[in-house]
Amino acid sequence: MGRIWGFLSTLVLIVLVFAGGVLLTQFGFLDGILGSSEPTINSVTVINQIQLVAELTTTRYETSGTISIERELPPIIRALYGDRLVLFGAGAVTAGIDLGELDASRVTVTEAAINVRLPHPQLLDCILNENETRVIAREVSFFTSEDRNFESIARRTLTVSFRNSALENGVYEMAKEQAVVVVTTLLGATQPDLPVNISFDDPPQVAVIPASCGGTPAGS
Repeated sequence: MGRIWGFLSTLVLIVLVFAGGVLLTQFGFLDGILGSSEPTINSVTVINQIQLVAELTTTRYETSGTISIERELPPIIRALYGDRLVLFGAGAVTAGIDLGELDASRVTVTEAAINVRLPHPQLLDCILNENETRVIAREVSFFTSEDRNFESIARRTLTVSFRNSALENGVYEMAKEQAVVVVTTLLGATQPDLPVNISFDDPPQVAVIPASCGGTPAGS
């Protein structure tokens, strides 16, 4: 009889301990002792989540236009020695933000939000569409030989005009909007309960213009 009561007492004790554990877990009383099971979110975690998926966000500005260049001569002799070329071209200007530059100084995580400061956008390249770019007119006077450098000069001039058009029409703002979508989507998928606040660096005093956009090649 004593063994039966002992077994029943042990069984009751096990049931009470199990039930108590369930209640403590359900109401969160064990979090302070064992720690929360939720993963720790910090700046390093945020940076890794972003750079794991994307290191560069880009946007493209597409345009087309016509440019005319000619040899600068006095009107009186232009008819005899003039040289004129008209070029039609289509192309694209790409701007982007290098997410690889993110470090701990650019990301702060609080209980209320994730704050990310991104670099200012920069131009990446300017490209003419070779399938659509062509000389549509060429006028060479009787006493003048055709200048083979004219088309190259026209292409460079047209590329610079495309670059300026992209800047005037907000290609940097387009790149910012694209970066906001990418970063908020990435972080929202893993941290849906935390709002994401994104800011940007101020524009640099001297913008870096790649050689393809009419800038000075590196090392020049």
